[in-house]
Amino acid sequence: AGTPNVAGAVGLAEAAKYLMKIGMQNIRQHEKQLTQHMIKLMDEELEDFVEHYGPRDMELRGGIVPFNVKGMSHHAVAAFLDTEGIAVRSGMHCAHPLHYRLGLKGTVRASLYIYNTKD
Repeated sequence: AGTPNVAGAVGLAEAAKYLMKIGMQNIRQHEKQLTQHMIKLMDEELEDFVEHYGPRDMELRGGIVPFNVKGMSHHAVAAFLDTEGIAVRSGMHCAHPLHYRLGLKGTVRASLYIYNTKD
């Protein structure tokens, strides 16, 4: 009952066409490269300041990089990054049991995708 979501259906169809035009393998490769670059930067240049979480094997992870900056709350880090035009999310990301198990009050989460660059 009710009016069908025609605009939503059209939008979904256009989004699918866009992704198919780029190619899902190309998207996955780009995502992997960005994730690998971010983790390498954290490991090599920011190791004294940043702790990141998740598998080291790029085949086992997507474009999500959760991290914390030592000595700062995750909310403060996200607020600072926002002032620099970098959009991230902070909190427990609907994964409270995992954060509790890891002893974390929350993390900053970068979500990398086709519209992101190394810059």
